[in-house]
Amino acid sequence: MGTPDRPPLTLEQQVGIETAQQGVDERFWQFLWSFQALLPHAQEEYNPRLNRLNPPIPKEPAKFQLVVSEYAKNLFMIESGMYSADAPELKEWLEGLGERIVERISNTLDDIEGKGYYQSRSFAHHDVGPEQLLATMRETIRKLIEKQLQGWISRPPLPPEVMRQMHGEPHRGAIRADVSQEPATVESEVDRRAKLLAEYKLATGNPPDLRLYTASNSGIHKPEFYQWRDGRLPAKSRVTKRFEAFLKAKKKPIPKNPTNH
Repeated sequence: MGTPDRPPLTLEQQVGIETAQQGVDERFWQFLWSFQALLPHAQEEYNPRLNRLNPPIPKEPAKFQLVVSEYAKNLFMIESGMYSADAPELKEWLEGLGERIVERISNTLDDIEGKGYYQSRSFAHHDVGPEQLLATMRETIRKLIEKQLQGWISRPPLPPEVMRQMHGEPHRGAIRADVSQEPATVESEVDRRAKLLAEYKLATGNPPDLRLYTASNSGIHKPEFYQWRDGRLPAKSRVTKRFEAFLKAKKKPIPKNPTNH
């Protein structure tokens, strides 16, 4: 039997949903982590001289909300595709799914924010509060529900990504939400770079971005760093290859002019 706000699903369907959603959680965790920035007092304490010489880290409120919206869309499309279009309870099921997804992502954001607190890092840098993020997620899901109720969303028995994972194939990138041929908004290359950066930080004590693009051994400068992170710096460029080799080698950043003159 299913829960009141969810149709009865087979164990195979439930496994497919769980596997795919866990993969999405993992990818978006790494991507969302990159939106945390050092709080102003921490930037000043880290290196007052560098803080004066470099422009502030850019605020990206729209991009932050877009990533959260895409996160909600990915999770919603995985499970909603299992629901029968002819069921009289469809609207109730979709609304229940939407609320579970909003709660799931809110908990993820709280978890990341809690871990960042001990490193003086926060999402607050982007001036987007929890209520605004909740509104963004709910509006995204509202539109998806409206489209699905009107039959605008094709619903295969299982998304291809879920089928691959159920057969033991590795998860590759965040699952794209296919809504009436809408273009993907979180590019796979951006996702790959976010994962590479997150793995590097995890292995090297989570240094802030500032330490990476001001390091003498990273091979990248501030403008190039943000172009690389946003996917605008070509993958074949020398800077990209040099910086990614630095990240993959898990080399700790060496400050320029480490001694005072």
